[in-house]
Amino acid sequence: MLEKAKSRTFLFPALIILAGSAIAFGVFVFSDYARVDAANVGISPQWTQETGLGSLFPACGSSSNTFPTCSGGSPTVTINWAWTPNASHAQECNLVNAGIYKGGVQVQGYAGRACNDSVTWTGGESGTVYTYNVYFLEVDGNPAIETASGSFTTPYCSTPVSVSSCSVSPATANIGEDVTWTATPQGGLALTTPKQEWVGDTTNGGWAGPPGGDTAILARRFQANENYNLKVVSLDIAKESTVTGTLWVTIESDARGVPSGSVLPNGTSPTISETQVSTYTSYGWTAFYLNNTQLVAGTNYWIVLRGSLTGPAYKIIGLDTTAADPNPGSLSLIHSWGAPAWTNTGASYGYRIYAPTYTYLWSGDAPLGGQTVNPATVQYPTDGSKSGSVTVSDGFSNASASCGAVTVNPLPEPDLIIQSPSLSPASPIVSQSVTFSGTVANTGTGAAGASQTRVRVDLNNNGWIAGEPELTNPTGALAAGGGTEAESFAPWTAVLGTHSYQICADSGSAVAESNEGNNCSAPQTFTVSNPPPQANLIVDPHSATPSSVVVGSNVTIQGRVRNQGGAGAGQSNTRLRVDIGSDGSWDTTQNAATGALASSASELEQWTLTVGSVGPRTYEICADSTGTVFESNEADNCVTGTYSGVNPPPDLIIQSPSMNPGSPLVNQAVTFQGTLLNQGGSVAGASDTRLRIDLNNDGWTAGEPEFINPAGAQGIGGMEGQSFTPWTAVFGTHSYQICADSGNAVTESDEGNNCTAFLPFSVGVPVLSISLSASPPSPGIAPFSTTLTPEITSYTGNPSDTINYSLWWNCSQTTTNVGTAEAACGALPAPSVGNCAENSVGYKCNAVNSTSRSVPHTYATPTGSPFSPKVIIERDSAAPKEARIPITVSWPAIGGSCAVPPFADVGDTVIWSALGTGGDGNYTYEWYSMTGSPSPATCAGQPSLACQNFTTSYSTTGTKSGNVRIRSAGLTPYETACSNSIVISGKIISFGGTPPVIFSGGTATLSWTTTGYSNNQCTITGGGSSWILSTLLGRPPAGGSVTTPALTTTTTYRITCDDGTGPEWRDATIIVASPPTIIEIPP
Repeated sequence: MLEKAKSRTFLFPALIILAGSAIAFGVFVFSDYARVDAANVGISPQWTQETGLGSLFPACGSSSNTFPTCSGGSPTVTINWAWTPNASHAQECNLVNAGIYKGGVQVQGYAGRACNDSVTWTGGESGTVYTYNVYFLEVDGNPAIETASGSFTTPYCSTPVSVSSCSVSPATANIGEDVTWTATPQGGLALTTPKQEWVGDTTNGGWAGPPGGDTAILARRFQANENYNLKVVSLDIAKESTVTGTLWVTIESDARGVPSGSVLPNGTSPTISETQVSTYTSYGWTAFYLNNTQLVAGTNYWIVLRGSLTGPAYKIIGLDTTAADPNPGSLSLIHSWGAPAWTNTGASYGYRIYAPTYTYLWSGDAPLGGQTVNPATVQYPTDGSKSGSVTVSDGFSNASASCGAVTVNPLPEPDLIIQSPSLSPASPIVSQSVTFSGTVANTGTGAAGASQTRVRVDLNNNGWIAGEPELTNPTGALAAGGGTEAESFAPWTAVLGTHSYQICADSGSAVAESNEGNNCSAPQTFTVSNPPPQANLIVDPHSATPSSVVVGSNVTIQGRVRNQGGAGAGQSNTRLRVDIGSDGSWDTTQNAATGALASSASELEQWTLTVGSVGPRTYEICADSTGTVFESNEADNCVTGTYSGVNPPPDLIIQSPSMNPGSPLVNQAVTFQGTLLNQGGSVAGASDTRLRIDLNNDGWTAGEPEFINPAGAQGIGGMEGQSFTPWTAVFGTHSYQICADSGNAVTESDEGNNCTAFLPFSVGVPVLSISLSASPPSPGIAPFSTTLTPEITSYTGNPSDTINYSLWWNCSQTTTNVGTAEAACGALPAPSVGNCAENSVGYKCNAVNSTSRSVPHTYATPTGSPFSPKVIIERDSAAPKEARIPITVSWPAIGGSCAVPPFADVGDTVIWSALGTGGDGNYTYEWYSMTGSPSPATCAGQPSLACQNFTTSYSTTGTKSGNVRIRSAGLTPYETACSNSIVISGKIISFGGTPPVIFSGGTATLSWTTTGYSNNQCTITGGGSSWILSTLLGRPPAGGSVTTPALTTTTTYRITCDDGTGPEWRDATIIVASPPTIIEIPP
């Protein structure tokens, strides 16, 4: 853990070489850093900012600056300087000039200031790097005794809050409609409390070593809890005392739990000097200013502390998380230079975020006054001009603005009137039904709710009074600006006289209208007269024939329309209605046109209907059903009657006659079947069903097959399957017939449809088809093993019929008779019923059930090839069938190889060896194209078994090759070069010295014999001498001698020969003996 300390002192020794040759050395002591509460600079009481130091120079003069803060909307900074008398210094300070610079250009100057003083400068640009120089002068105008310099970066400073715009929408609204007031503030700075809303991986308390190499020091993920513009990030951090360099902060997006490395717009703070960060002995809040970095609520971001630092290999920057605000913890994060290493002992954090947060208070006509949300949406309950204004606060300053006015219109109102009042008929007569009608229309600007519409009849046309006719109708809601609803009142029975009627909308005053005085139509006068002589149409007589109708049959309904009135009747309509089931509901309607009828005239109207179901019916015939004829009595136009639908008798038939199998064979069991169906309208009792088979297809006669089946009672539509006793098929062409109710036990509606027609069919003999195959197929190499498979490919007979298989290994007979084939190709074994057997001739199965057999057989040699395996298959009464296939067998092709030892010397015995393959296993060998003139040549061009191994020798050196020709079974000979050649080398036969022992100073003769070596291929060396053997030099390689020089020591000589196949050598040693000691022995 990094430790806290209440104060700290920094000692900076340094050496500076001034212009010219003056050299000074000094130690400067600076007082403790002071913490400055952010509230003092107009930011927040929760934000504290460390002071910072500028550049320091070791001289008598020194300067420093506080870390820039904000004064209102402008950055402000205080620059301090001091002169320390120094006895060793030749000059003393009398005054100070100071200057502040941006990009090397002075933006502010101070002249003639005291040697121990300070200035506070306000008015710089936000987010800008400035430098300053303090010139210590002995006399004004003289060169500076000392110059103290420094730099600082201004923060982004906010202006006091203001309202940039305020508006209302829409400009015109109706009572109760939404009106929205919107204010747009700007400037200001207020605290947004940090949130512990971490998501995803929170390893190490949400801190991580971010990407970016050595510039990345610390990273912390946070989630914005609202939309805002980030202004300041303040970290409670400390540094190692020897760290130097700059620091800055970036705001980056989240990439699945780690910083993405993508910096948000305006998301990089200005750099600060490490001198503005507390040392590790005491943490302090360090602020990093941002230029309104836009954050979105609910989105994860990363604060990444970055730096360009130099320092020790440990503890460059540490983060304090024990601060009381916003949450204490025990997390210690230490960044090691070059490779971040983190120690996590908790899950808290030590940072703060600052952004503008505004509050609103609206004023104006109710209900706007007192609203605190922005935008504020209200609905006005009254009309008129409504004004509004707003006051915006960021917690430190307020700003107000007028937002204009909205015009609120009154609510629209409906206006109900009556359009097109009428009566029908327009000139009624006494006792006629009169219908009053009109249209209710809403001509107002507002919708009208449900109401009531009324008609009153003034019988005396002198003003309606209570008790006179009054009728009402309900009227639905009507849309504004023309919504209508037609009203037609219940009929009124006309009385003689002159009357008037009036129709009124909203007669119950249920609708509040813009005009309540125009609801009623003007009174309409009409007259009711006595009727003239009139017609009177009746129906007489009428009938339904028959009265009981079988379902599916027709009924005729008729009635005579008669005019029994005193006047003629014009054309009219006569209507028939039928109530099926007589349940009070008319189910079908038909009409007939009736011509004009004079008084007492009549006309017959008639309809034909099909009865579709059982049950009672009620019919009604009405004259003048449409009311087109004015009659003296309108109540006697209709008459009614009844009739019934009844079920028909039963009717038995045979459906779907069939036989199985459809194409039977002799002796097969054949089943005949069909379906008994009652297609009548009543239940049929029990009966018999009969099958007859006409054997000659010339008409069934007694004695031919006949089968009877009992059948149960059948309901309407009832069915029963009929399957007769199986009949054993006989050869020929026949026919069959199945009859229902063969004993005439059931009385039916149709007695002529009980039987099917005679249906022809034929009975034949079964047909057999077979095949024979071999697997693997021919051709093959002896010995050839294959599986012969005789198989029935189709059979039209009974699947249970047994099968005989007769299979010969080799039989070219084409007969289908087994006896004939055995006589020609040999007798097969005779297995018992249901079994199979095999002998040298073939294979036999007796009365088996399988439709194929797999029989393995081996053709050992090609002798007799091609072979012809043959099978005869017999099954029941089907004609036997035979099948043959060719099998070709041959010996395998001849192959082989030969070889020889790889090396030998001239004259050595060499054996060439060969080995044959394929054929019939008996081989002869012939050697040819043998290089090097082999001797003896007894196997050259002479094929024999004895030449399988060929022995020879070579008298010359070099590479020798050979070829062999192999024969077997009369097949094409196989010729091949041997897989390797033999290399024949020369040979040293002897090498030695004479005499082998000599005295010192003596010589010896070296002698040799060789074979196979040529000139210059042999050399003798030893004792510093060398002889090349060549006939040209008088030293032939084949044999010769040379004399050694005088030898004083024992010497070894070596003869070395190499003909290109590798060197060969032999040694000979000449021993030099000491001279003998002669001792004279006196006689």
